[in-house]
Amino acid sequence: MQLAATPAHVEVLQITVKALSPTRGQLDIAWGPSVASVVFGVGAR
Repeated sequence: MQLAATPAHVEVLQITVKALSPTRGQLDIAWGPSVASVVFGVGAR
């Protein structure tokens, strides 16, 4: 998980899910002066 500063203050909690590839994605949670990001993977078992 990475924590970074946002370009501008985020007043309302923002949750974003991005597709990086067919089996990988990134979850971003932004609030206040920071955004936390984590990369995840999905696969069949």
